[in-house]
Formats: sequence, C-alpha cells, structure tokens
Amino acid sequence: MFEALDPYVRTWEEFWKIPAGKTSSVWLPEGIGRVIEALSDVTIEPTGSKIFKTVLGVVLGVAPQRIPGIPDRAVAELQQMATHLGTEFVDPTPQDLVRIANSISELRAGITFGDWSRIARAFGLKTPEQITAEAKAVVDAFSRALGFAAPAAVPPPAAPAPPTPTVFPTVAPIEVPGFG
Repeated sequence: MFEALDPYVRTWEEFWKIPAGKTSSVWLPEGIGRVIEALSDVTIEPTGSKIFKTVLGVVLGVAPQRIPGIPDRAVAELQQMATHLGTEFVDPTPQDLVRIANSISELRAGITFGDWSRIARAFGLKTPEQITAEAKAVVDAFSRALGFAAPAAVPPPAAPAPPTPTVFPTVAPIEVPGFG
C-alpha cells in the first residue's frame, strides 16, 4: 500500500539507519492507526471507542489475507495497523466491562424496538454538541496552561429592541392670517 512512498522516506531511513522500507511499511501504518484512534476517541465515548478500535483491528488483521490479489507487503502493513488497533482493549477495567454489558443491553433494546437513538447510544456516539464542547474545553485548557489569553467568547447578538411606537403630535388647527 505504501511502497510508493519508499523513495520519499529513503533519506530519513538513511539518516536514522532504519532498514529500507521500514518507515513506509511500519511507521506509516502505525501513524494511520493513531489517526484512526484519535478520530474514534473524539467521536465515540471511551468504552465504545475501545470496542470499535478492537473490532476494526480484528477485521484488518483477518480480512486482507482472505482477499485474493492483495500483495504480501500490503497485508503486512494492514497487520501493523491491526496490531495497533486490535490490542486497544487488552486491559479493560471492571467499569469497562459493566459498560460493555450495558451497551449490549441497549443495543438489543434498540434493535428490538427499532430505536436508532438507542443503537447510537449503545455504541457511545457523541453528539456534535458534545464534540464541540470537548474541543472547546481542550483549547481553553491548553490556552490557560501555555499562558495564552483564551479567545474572548463572542457574545450572542442582542435581540433587536422592539420598535418604539411613533408618536405623532396632536392635531391642532393652524391659523393663518387672511385665510379664514
């Protein structure tokens, strides 16, 4: 998969005395595994994220060998990603196991009643509002830690004031000399 990148990383490998082809066959798949991990951590609750990464790792570890025509190096690179992702769930805490049992129960109920929100909740999918709030909390924390002024929150636009009624002067007769 990544052998096309070998010429571009060769200088790096020579400088660090890494065997030829190892950067693109080991480091890049590992890096892609990290990106997948980060994205799933942002969008899925921790236990659901662990389950997702483990299942994806198992699929990447087993499926490529079954598909004819995939070169051995591509299989090895996918195995590298699978190793990273598949071992994510090696150390579940008792709370993780309870959450998994609750997720299975929620998933069964969601499928039984056709409730997509329960199915999403079973997998721990975060709402866009949760993702935005967490990202803001991270930015704020690093801003404070690094001594940067946190960006000032833009106040919501003020509601326009209700229109004031136009007050017309009272009607008074105008007297002009010579016009009766």
